[in-house]
Amino acid sequence: MRRLIHRAIWGTPNNDPNRIIRRRSKITKDIEMLRKKGTPHDYTCYTFGKDNHKLLIELGIKSVLIDPDPAPYNLIECQYKHKFVAIQYAMEEDGYDEVLHLDWDAIPVKQLPWNMWDIFGKKESVQACLQQYRAVKCGWRRKDRRKVCNGGGLYIRDKSFVSNVLKIREEMGGPSIEPPMMRYFDNYYGQWIGKIAWWKLHEPELIRLRRGSAYAKDPELVKDWKIDHYV
Repeated sequence: MRRLIHRAIWGTPNNDPNRIIRRRSKITKDIEMLRKKGTPHDYTCYTFGKDNHKLLIELGIKSVLIDPDPAPYNLIECQYKHKFVAIQYAMEEDGYDEVLHLDWDAIPVKQLPWNMWDIFGKKESVQACLQQYRAVKCGWRRKDRRKVCNGGGLYIRDKSFVSNVLKIREEMGGPSIEPPMMRYFDNYYGQWIGKIAWWKLHEPELIRLRRGSAYAKDPELVKDWKIDHYV
């Protein structure tokens, strides 16, 4: 069983007025915050762009260069496709069976438990925090249309999930990978299963959303979280 804590980087630092294109500049700051606040943990970054790869190596971060182009996909239309292609590479090309993907602002602020993978193994093969947005994200639903799984802390032990979400993303379009992820689950179950079932099956025990959690008003639902996601 090969397991990996995975991060990804793409794009080039810039001051573009478009927030989506400007995302790479935020990552530079997130890396600095991770190095200051994070507890030691072994992770590998799957990298788009030679300059990004060089930067990470200079910082002492393990990096796998998967494409010399920093942005092979359109940054407005396909921004977060890069993330899933990077996860797909780790699982299909490098042969990892279990992957915990963390965005750069998802920081282990407490020591990760020695049995971390066993803890993830107690729930379903894909786990992600359920987030409550202000805007509608799941327009195909009749209710809970603003509830969607967050892609910044994502546990996967089903390789087909990644390719299926990428297919749905091609059909749906748009820069975000989160609505296609949620559409996958709604299709899989034949309906939206509701936030209580989501908590039992897919909400990761070890990851907390600092804001925007769909469970913010449910104090009885408690996690033993170790990873803070500064959404």
